[in-house]
Amino acid sequence: MMGVLTLPIGKTSTWFDILYTDPRINEGGPELRGRPALLVTVSGGNYGPGSPKEGWDHSTSSLQRIFVDVFGLDVTVVDRRFTLVGVNPALDQFKDIADAVRVEAVRAAEVEERKLAESDARKAAQE
Repeated sequence: MMGVLTLPIGKTSTWFDILYTDPRINEGGPELRGRPALLVTVSGGNYGPGSPKEGWDHSTSSLQRIFVDVFGLDVTVVDRRFTLVGVNPALDQFKDIADAVRVEAVRAAEVEERKLAESDARKAAQE
């Protein structure tokens, strides 16, 4: 069964603390090891490859490390950048890039969602 978890970044520490204490999940227990997971991140600016602030995104790599190294999940990341274009006037010059990034992020998330749903359907059919 596919689940969806949405957390503001400030709440993740509490959520992870709770998970760390659950013996079924701690250190990539068998319930999670190797299961697929989709991490969708959102940022107001652009920290992606080739951008002037490439590498400034400090949260995505931390979340990946926890999901992969601690929980043992097989993680795919979809990054939605430039969400403050149209909100922050200093970013308005990037409207065309932001539109293209949005379209690509939505497409990538839909592709990964279908993969997860198909995988769940196959598993359910085998049970």
